[in-house]
Amino acid sequence: MGASETTDGLRYRRWVLNATAALLTLLTACAADDPLPSTTSTSQNYEPTLAKPTAPTSTTVPPSSTTLSETGVNVGFAAEATASAGHEGSIPSTSTTVTVPATTIPPAPTTQAPTVFWDNVERWRPAVTEAVFAFGGGDADVHRFLRIMQCESAGLPDAKNPNSSASGLMQHLTRYWPDRADRAGRPGADVFDPAANIWVSAWLALAAPEGGWQHWVCT
Repeated sequence: MGASETTDGLRYRRWVLNATAALLTLLTACAADDPLPSTTSTSQNYEPTLAKPTAPTSTTVPPSSTTLSETGVNVGFAAEATASAGHEGSIPSTSTTVTVPATTIPPAPTTQAPTVFWDNVERWRPAVTEAVFAFGGGDADVHRFLRIMQCESAGLPDAKNPNSSASGLMQHLTRYWPDRADRAGRPGADVFDPAANIWVSAWLALAAPEGGWQHWVCT
């Protein structure tokens, strides 16, 4: 019984020694592959480094400039940006030119009839203008009056139509003349009196209740 225990005790001790040796071998191999940091080394202080703030970039944009000329329109634009805090940059100026060709407007065609009539007619223009304006007419009525006079009598105060009783500058029929002259404020006036004929004619065209330019063929 005592010998058996002694043998078993030796076997156990041998097994413990072998296991211890194997464990040491394993630990040595692991340490060689991934060595642990030394616990005796001086500790290091890690201080985070913060980025220094960058000054804001300043940008200067001059106002647009516009130049007008007779040949067109020139539009210029320039911009320049500057930066600080160790960085410099610029945007080159740019310009755009838009040219609009000048437009020439042709004069409007003249459709108005000539304002100068025959000399025999033009000599009555002052009297005609006075009479027409007295009855509320205007320049267009003066022009029309002289045009009718040129057609009816050629400006001759003693003109007489050979085919009717039409007489004077504006060729009034003799049967209507006395009444018209009286109503126009020239009672008893002669139809061949140029001033009376012009006055009565302006009244008939512009002021008489039955008046109008339709009394003359040449209108």
